[in-house]
Amino acid sequence: MRTLGESLRVVGNFPQANIILERILVIANQLKLPEIITLAQLSLGNIARSQINNTNNPQISSQAAQVALNLYQQAAASAPVDLKVQAQVNQLSLLVETNQLDAAKTLLPQLQQEIATLPPSRSAIAARLNQGQTMCFNLNSGNAKPPP
Repeated sequence: MRTLGESLRVVGNFPQANIILERILVIANQLKLPEIITLAQLSLGNIARSQINNTNNPQISSQAAQVALNLYQQAAASAPVDLKVQAQVNQLSLLVETNQLDAAKTLLPQLQQEIATLPPSRSAIAARLNQGQTMCFNLNSGNAKPPP
């Protein structure tokens, strides 16, 4: 069902995607399935984030950004390390995208430490690439120094 929710998000059907993923989150909480809870929170955060780019209303964009950040933080709080890193990478890139650079600078060292502990894997490589992409975006906008 999560894949259906993600597919609906990708095609822009945010209300339906949100309904499906909220149901998944409720069921996962009832069954105490932490990985599914985290994945649902990440997906719901991605839906909120997608809505930022699909509106011209600054108030809606701001609210969607806050919802996405909250969901990414919730996902990171209780996730296994690989999903925690994914949630933190999403959070970092959204903080940079929304020009919340102080918060991004606070999160970056923690994220770098988490990434360093990941075993070699596809998700570890993706996390490093996403972090690098975020830092390049930040550098191109003239707002930060490269990581050490």
